[in-house]
Amino acid sequence: MLGESESYDLAHSRIVERRDGSYLVSVPITGAEYGSSMSVLLDSKLNPVSTIQISLREIDESSGTVEMFVDGDQTFSQVVTAPEESNGPQARGMNWGDLNRCLSAAGISSWAIAGLSVLCGAACAATAGAACLGCIAVAGGIAGGTVGGCVASAWH
Repeated sequence: MLGESESYDLAHSRIVERRDGSYLVSVPITGAEYGSSMSVLLDSKLNPVSTIQISLREIDESSGTVEMFVDGDQTFSQVVTAPEESNGPQARGMNWGDLNRCLSAAGISSWAIAGLSVLCGAACAATAGAACLGCIAVAGGIAGGTVGGCVASAWH
């Protein structure tokens, strides 16, 4: 699932204890676009429950591929191009325009923003908003830092 020049950045791993006592461990992927990460869900006894990897790979300055693997199986793969404005599914509470502007101002590629919008927008629409924050948190390597701040400011 890792590309030729990609590796897991274990030094920047994050662990978050969830309200239900389970844990989410997220490891950024170096050599791929910002937002690429491997996340592992552990139960309260630290047994692995599921893995999710999101890989963003640049094709050129305005496009790239977005892939998601769940428990090793590819569940999503799409080439995305940076749109002027996102017309994808909108989740109640998430202002995608504000999120895109915030991430763009932080230097995150516009095509990667579009890819995360497509990936998480589909998850949001399919679950009536229930999967939105989880998807975005996993896509950003857990809600923290730049992505977490942008998500917090764009959630109305």
